[in-house]
Amino acid sequence: CLIIEVFARKVLRLAAEGLPFFFMEGADLRLTRVEFKLRAGRRCFGSGSSMMYTNMQDTTGGFMTSRRRQKVAEEIVKKRDNRRLKGLPVRDFGSMNPSDLCGAFSAAARNKVVDGKIWKSLQNRALFLMNIMAPANVAVVMNALARVQLESLNGDLVAAVTEKVAEEKAAFQWNELGLLVNAYARLKLGDDGLFRVCSEIVTSWRGDGMTEKDTARFVNAYAKMGIRDERLFAVLG
Repeated sequence: CLIIEVFARKVLRLAAEGLPFFFMEGADLRLTRVEFKLRAGRRCFGSGSSMMYTNMQDTTGGFMTSRRRQKVAEEIVKKRDNRRLKGLPVRDFGSMNPSDLCGAFSAAARNKVVDGKIWKSLQNRALFLMNIMAPANVAVVMNALARVQLESLNGDLVAAVTEKVAEEKAAFQWNELGLLVNAYARLKLGDDGLFRVCSEIVTSWRGDGMTEKDTARFVNAYAKMGIRDERLFAVLG
């Protein structure tokens, strides 16, 4: 009797939280009687199932599978990206700080934005903020441009990035330099002086502190551009 009473209380509580949707879910999925009982038991008393119960109103039947969780996460990212990209060509764009701008660059690249006006505005803002941008911000900007293989590159922005690396060598980490040379290689910017500057940095520091990933990025970028720098490769091993 005690077990029946506990079960009844569970059912009444879950009914208020969305159990009716579970019964409809069972009908929709055409579950066998045994499967339905097993799921009902898990719903009421819990189990080690990969499914989890949630109060979220936008989930079907109160269950959220791993696929559903991934979809919800993607929707959250999409909404965040939309907020970042909203009105970029005209409204509120000029007020973006380096951090917000990097978020906008990443969002535009992730969503494969093709609007030339947006990319033009992004690059102009990056050029304006270049003096106060951190090395990590610079790497994000160029990596985003490389991801979308943007053809209408702002030449002044590219020159400003190269100049910043040359003037602030000590501020750049190996990871950031690796991302930059790879971005330049993917954008086929071999005529720019960035590769020469980065070679000087690596050889002067003898590659001290470089990880295998950093080395791989440099080797891949220089090989892709067909640049043979014997001093550099001697250091990289």
